[in-house]
Amino acid sequence: MTKLFILSLATLLMSLNSYAGERREKMRAAFEACVQENNLQKPERGSRPSDEDRATMAACLKGKGIEKPERSRGRKGPRPVKQEVEEEN
Repeated sequence: MTKLFILSLATLLMSLNSYAGERREKMRAAFEACVQENNLQKPERGSRPSDEDRATMAACLKGKGIEKPERSRGRKGPRPVKQEVEEEN
């Protein structure tokens, strides 16, 4: 039974790794295509791309079906929305 479990787990991990690799390659190909299509240049070392370049890249990637995920706080998930609490006097 333990051998079957280990074999099943190994098969699952290999298939997940394969899926992640395919997804990574799709993203890399789309990224490189967007750079070439929009004549974007890599920013100088230590600097960030301009807001215009980031917006251009985001729009191009979105057009290719790749959207940037929302930012999260690690495993905790996105920040909760603060709600104003009115005190009763």
